[in-house]
Amino acid sequence: MRPPSELLVLALSLSVQVTSGDQCLGGSNIFTEISENSPNGTFVANLTAFGDSVTNTVKLCLSGTDADWFYLDGKNVWLNVSSGKTLDREVLDSSVLFVTLSCSEEGFPTIQYRIIVQVLNENDNKPKFLEETVMPQNISELAEVDSVVFTAKALDLDGDTLMYIIDRTTADYKYFHTDLPSSGRVLLSRPLDYESKQELEVVIHAVVRRISRILKS
Repeated sequence: MRPPSELLVLALSLSVQVTSGDQCLGGSNIFTEISENSPNGTFVANLTAFGDSVTNTVKLCLSGTDADWFYLDGKNVWLNVSSGKTLDREVLDSSVLFVTLSCSEEGFPTIQYRIIVQVLNENDNKPKFLEETVMPQNISELAEVDSVVFTAKALDLDGDTLMYIIDRTTADYKYFHTDLPSSGRVLLSRPLDYESKQELEVVIHAVVRRISRILKS
């Protein structure tokens, strides 16, 4: 029969092996967000759940089609745009980037997880009017007040909702108004008289519609 001291040493040794084994099992898929146009080195995710950061016995690797957008430094994932590219949501094939994270430790099978990064939109593109809507428009002097005389239409690459606002600093703005700010329809505000005025000038701005959220307790 072994002395009690030997049994104690054996039990402690076994406990250490179990604790240090297969640390990759402690991970999970990671879901996170990052704004488009973020600079190189922007923090993306922390991987301290994978293994011991002191002894560094675990190997981590990023792979997949979107892996070039990121790099590992220790157990942190950072944004990689050092090659002159820009994280532009409008240019990406998808606004969600998928990366495979492989975690391996000697003596254990490699385990793979997913890092899923949602690229958040920023309003970094100015609205542009369609060419046909900025050309001169012909309006009959018999047009009725409150009738639609033309429709302004602009496109926004960011996909934001646009509002159309008549510039009140122009001399002829009083002849026109809009029915719904987001429709782009411009209506006549007063009767026309060809003999007294043959041309009217109006300036319309396309701006991003801002939605305010009111939180109630």
